[in-house]
Amino acid sequence: GEPMCLARLDLDHFKHINDSWGHAVGDAVLTSVAAAVGQALPPGGGLYRVGGEEFAVLMPRNLRSDALAACERIRAAVAVEPIDHEATRIPVTISIGVAQLGDGETPSQLYERADRLLYKSKLGGRNRVS
Repeated sequence: GEPMCLARLDLDHFKHINDSWGHAVGDAVLTSVAAAVGQALPPGGGLYRVGGEEFAVLMPRNLRSDALAACERIRAAVAVEPIDHEATRIPVTISIGVAQLGDGETPSQLYERADRLLYKSKLGGRNRVS
């Protein structure tokens, strides 16, 4: 009976990071992003790696408006700190899609809506929350 939101996060241009600096640096970037996201989570929120450079954040007891604000803080926390690698600063940004669980909606439907909103962020220029 309480609201719940799901956010889908994806690192922007992650393939370029792996191709340019190698998979070890890509792994370090993933670790750094996960740490930044984890520190910016709203109370009760959980971070989950879906695969590759894709993550999901569950935000129980959050309306979409609150989840959008939390995800904007998450986006900013990642974007503000480039990753240092051998005297090179690698800029990292994420795109995020946020959906609130609707009445009678299945978890799969919620996930699909969050995923569509993630791609809206990517198509809108990346490094944004939809």
